[in-house]
Amino acid sequence: MEDMCTEMSFAKVKNQIPCKVVCLADANTSSNDLRQFRHSTCCDLILQKPIHGSRLHALLKILMDLQMPHAQNSSHVSPDDNTDTGTPGGSSGAGKSAMIAHTASEPRLEDDKPLTGIHVLLVEDTLTLQTIGKKILYQLGATVEVAEDGAKAVSMFEAALEQAAAGSEKDATSTPYDVILMDCQMPVMDGYEATRRIREVENRYGIHTRIIALTAHAMEEETRKTILAGMDLHLTKPMERRSIAEAIRRVRGGQG
Repeated sequence: MEDMCTEMSFAKVKNQIPCKVVCLADANTSSNDLRQFRHSTCCDLILQKPIHGSRLHALLKILMDLQMPHAQNSSHVSPDDNTDTGTPGGSSGAGKSAMIAHTASEPRLEDDKPLTGIHVLLVEDTLTLQTIGKKILYQLGATVEVAEDGAKAVSMFEAALEQAAAGSEKDATSTPYDVILMDCQMPVMDGYEATRRIREVENRYGIHTRIIALTAHAMEEETRKTILAGMDLHLTKPMERRSIAEAIRRVRGGQG
């Protein structure tokens, strides 16, 4: 009851005063609870403890750069655009915070929608980076689906492929996604294993989906691991509009 009253109070304040609300979650709050909390409250951002100076600074910067002006629009941004923190035990941290801060200020491309018509599967465990990635891809004109780990990505890929196969003539099945942006370091199942499993599934249908690895380092060993896993291209974070657009164009051979 107290939580409901608090939520109603925040909602009333936000309707009267242009402001953004950041909710602080306990360190042992599960990722499922964080997602439910995000969709059921008036919070613009959920920040999970512990809070470090650089991480807090980067996340506050995102709130400004994501341009969520309550003064100009009385409603929230869409639920998919609410920013959240990463899954405990995942690959979130100071490094990703730095990537986010850099990404948010990336200038727009001259070609406003170069990825129009492109269907992208973004595989990323950190909710903040999911938000940034979706925002960039939407701005570039792409259609985006998100998987929070490699296992979910494989499951989504198989389901989409089976659905596509059911509606196609025999031997005419096409890949359900034009491009997959695959984070390499994730809990549950990392990007390398997810890519290997996707390639195994594709072999049964005789298709090939372009998979771009998203890694934090441009080391030779990292690049070799992505190649061995079956990825088509290696892209070093932070996620930037221009680099994402160019990488997708490159793997698709200049199409689109």
